[in-house]
Amino acid sequence: MLYTYNILYSTSSKFIHSSKVRIQRDQTTTNRLFKKTMDLSKEQVYNITQCEEAAATVSSPLYLIPSIFHTLATAGTYYMLWKVCCSYTSWLAYHVNTKVLMLVHMGSIVLFSTATLINYMSLFLNAIMAKEDCDYLYQTSSCSFLRRIFFFSNLLGCFMRISIMGERAYAISKFGTYEHMQSKFGYYVASGFVALSLVIVCWVTWMEDSSELLTNCYAFSSCPSIRNRVYEMFRFQLLLEFVTLGICIYVCRCNRTIRKRYECIDGGSASSVNHSDNGWLSPRYTTHESTKILGNLFPIIVCSSVIMSVYICFSHLGHLLLPIMTLAHYKQLASWIFLIPYNAFFSMLLYDFVFQCDRAQKLASLENAMKEKFPTEMFQDIISKFWDKRYDEAYPDRASSRSGQSTPRSPRYQTTEC
Repeated sequence: MLYTYNILYSTSSKFIHSSKVRIQRDQTTTNRLFKKTMDLSKEQVYNITQCEEAAATVSSPLYLIPSIFHTLATAGTYYMLWKVCCSYTSWLAYHVNTKVLMLVHMGSIVLFSTATLINYMSLFLNAIMAKEDCDYLYQTSSCSFLRRIFFFSNLLGCFMRISIMGERAYAISKFGTYEHMQSKFGYYVASGFVALSLVIVCWVTWMEDSSELLTNCYAFSSCPSIRNRVYEMFRFQLLLEFVTLGICIYVCRCNRTIRKRYECIDGGSASSVNHSDNGWLSPRYTTHESTKILGNLFPIIVCSSVIMSVYICFSHLGHLLLPIMTLAHYKQLASWIFLIPYNAFFSMLLYDFVFQCDRAQKLASLENAMKEKFPTEMFQDIISKFWDKRYDEAYPDRASSRSGQSTPRSPRYQTTEC
């Protein structure tokens, strides 16, 4: 009996102990679940508020109307690009360095337009297909690549504008010899600025927080993790735009001085030109080509630099107004002042306009050459008398049978009035 009693006692003790352990585990699990539920409820309240704000922002006409215009401008950029490609023969006569820098500049515009079109098409699809307020939000991880393309193409375009004007300044410094140089200056400059743009973009975005929620992939102002560095990059770009405009003014003044010397403009005469200069005809041709290229590129560079400068100034002004505005109103304002798609469109439009003008000038020159009249009979008689006289002076013993009077021209040499 005693042995049986001990066995029962030990079994009951083990059962009671295991029950207590199980109860403690259940209480611990319950506490953890309760704490997790409370944390989730707090996070859900925060997300619901943010989702409601995003829905109110994106569904507003003040946000959608400028977004539609941005999309149309981006689509128009592709149309202008197609026209530029159709008239590619108009800029084959440019120097190889100029062509390389222009191609990279146009490539940055196309890259930006592609990212912008994807961004706004996804925005419209979300606005149409959204069933809940949170469907209007993006995660930063899904927008990271498009955002980097935006920064890279924007910065590269800025570098290319200053490079194009710098190349023209270098061409003026090497006046008379630059057009004959087969240098790789353009390749080196373009490659260096592509690498520099990548480094700056990596510096701006390496502290990016992937957990931030956005209504637009380009809404970097509502991202505290990279906002300050983005505006530092914008201030650097604004400085580059001012330097570009300064180089434009300098190059135009230098080119005008050279034109006064070699093309006798502003009331000059042929006697004011130093004909003893070596290669006098070559500098005149060089001046003409430099003036033509500069006249073609000047409106493109100036228009693009001015639009970018205005956008950066407006963007900084909106950033200063952020503390006194609601986030929804700020995003609507930012949508209206987003001018870069129009910059891309007008740049391609000016490229197309310049190339079409070049093509029209070449066609007009060919038509004028075909319509020119043959020398008149009087002119031919003068030429005949001139060479008869020279012949008689050179060979007095073999005088020309036509000396004293030029041989009458047969009717087939006579010109007809058009």
